[in-house]
Parts: sequence; C-alpha cells; structure tokens
Amino acid sequence: MKKLPLPESGEILVGVDGSAVSGAALRWAVDEGARSGRDVRALHAWIYDPLHGPQTSPPVSVHDARVAQRQGLEKLVHALVGSDPAATIRFEVARDTPANALVRASHSAAMLVLGSHGYGKLLQLMLGSVSSQCVREAACPVVIIPARTVPEDDGDHTEALAGTYLPGPLL
Repeated sequence: MKKLPLPESGEILVGVDGSAVSGAALRWAVDEGARSGRDVRALHAWIYDPLHGPQTSPPVSVHDARVAQRQGLEKLVHALVGSDPAATIRFEVARDTPANALVRASHSAAMLVLGSHGYGKLLQLMLGSVSSQCVREAACPVVIIPARTVPEDDGDHTEALAGTYLPGPLL
C-alpha cells in the first residue's frame, strides 16, 4: 500500500465526545502531535436546544451554552491527557452536528482522528455514522481508532460534558 504524505502544514484535528473511544483518539492524536511537531485541535460539536434542557432550570443563552461546552471540553481533555500534554492542544466547540463540524474543520487540518463506536451495520443504517460521513467527505486523511482497542476500564467521560449533548429523535 502506498503511503500518502501529509500536508506540510496543518494541525491534527480530533473529535471529542466524552466516550472512552474518543479519549483513546485524543491520546493517539496528542502522541502523533508530539512525534510530528503538530498542534492538536480538540473539537466538540453540540446542538443548542433550550427546549430539551433540564425542566427545572430556565433556558440558557447560546453564549452561556457555548461557554459551558468549552469549559466541559477543557476539563475533559485535561482529565484524559493531563495538564501538561506532549503536544499543544487548542480547544474548539462547534454549534453543529458532529459530522458537519468535523468535515468543515477538516479543510484546514493535516489529519482527522476519530474514535469509532462500532455500533454495527443496523444502527449505522438507522442513525448514520459520524466516522462514516467523515471518511467519505473529509478534506484530509482520516484515522479511525476502533472501539475494540479501548480497554473496558477506560470508562465513559461524558459527565464532563453532562447536560451538553442534546440528541434529536432516533426515529
């Protein structure tokens, strides 16, 4: 298989959603950033929908939601890679679906790193797949970290982003 060269510039873009496999993708991206001298951009996408928030609190503004998203992302990244990572990490929150945000951000990246949740073909057909869409549409090479490579005790870190993911209807 022919090895494709990476662009001379650009950072390593990694999608972070709080799952154990996205944590593994983040750690892989930071290690690769340290080896290659590239910065890492940790991106978390979110949808603002005050109607799906907790019923006991009033809706928050888009600005306040964005600040909470960014703080949650920073807290999560520091929990996963420490406060002094081997590569420089930039934080970005995008008010969009994960696939759309990652594809758009891929235009300025040297590579995109994602964790694959490995839900299987049936759920993929029903819900779609962020990694599948990114592989098809990204403007840079895509590295997929499979869920089966993540130790079970890595845990789910979505509590750092608690209350920030507002899913739409499944069907």
